[in-house]
Amino acid sequence: MSAIVLSTYLGTIDLSLNSSNKMETPFDKVIAKIPRGIFFDILNSQLEKLVQTYTKDEINDIYVDFEIIQQNIFQGVPRSRMWSFAVSMPGANVRANFKHFLQKTHQKYAYISCRDCLLNMERTYKKDLQIKTKSEAVGRWKVAANFVANVFFEKAVNEKYNIAGSTKEVISQIERIHKDYYYNTRALHLSCGEIAIKKDETKYREVREKFFKSLSEIVPHCDLIHFCYDDGKRTVLTLEQLETSGFILTSLGNLEKLELIKQMHDEACGKGFWEKYVQTDFKL
Repeated sequence: MSAIVLSTYLGTIDLSLNSSNKMETPFDKVIAKIPRGIFFDILNSQLEKLVQTYTKDEINDIYVDFEIIQQNIFQGVPRSRMWSFAVSMPGANVRANFKHFLQKTHQKYAYISCRDCLLNMERTYKKDLQIKTKSEAVGRWKVAANFVANVFFEKAVNEKYNIAGSTKEVISQIERIHKDYYYNTRALHLSCGEIAIKKDETKYREVREKFFKSLSEIVPHCDLIHFCYDDGKRTVLTLEQLETSGFILTSLGNLEKLELIKQMHDEACGKGFWEKYVQTDFKL
């Protein structure tokens, strides 16, 4: 290691960086227990960001929140290696529809998302809400919430819990979670209609295209996909199921809307996308 030396009138000061000077946190022992694999690098990198973002006292408060949330998330959840998550177009009322979808499955899950972790952080986010605006509090604690959510995902996957929800980092590893950890993966795919489009047509088109193109990475690694169409009225869907070769297809019982979903896929991703990534692989 190269020495960094500062000469002053008081003498010479060595400013060399030393790993022993790294801030110790209560999360160090948590990360140390993680097996080498997809979560090890993610969480080590995020722990470094946590240390750079917060003081030691703040990290201690984050850890207290983490322990309390952890008890609530995993209590009574079976270990059946099932993972359900939502992929949604903007305006599709994803949170309400996904919650409703989970209720209809009659399964118990460890529900994990950055947003839910944030909303349950009593000593940090909620405490800040008393003196700051919601936007300021979210900005201050979103790094912590994302880190905590990913720690929960690591525990859930390595201990085989049923999981609902996702993070950006976890969804990027869907292929490995599906194949290496033998998870049964189920996606709720939410499309929406004209009302959402008219709110901001240019932005909507850009986000819609990006959303549908991302499906090419997700679809091949899902055991089951529930296709839903939200009419844009911000109402929770009544899920009606049409079973085809063990595949559950949801379109509000309306095949015309299914055709619209297919058309929107092909518009965004090019003609033939639906046949290649959905109809062929899942034999609709």
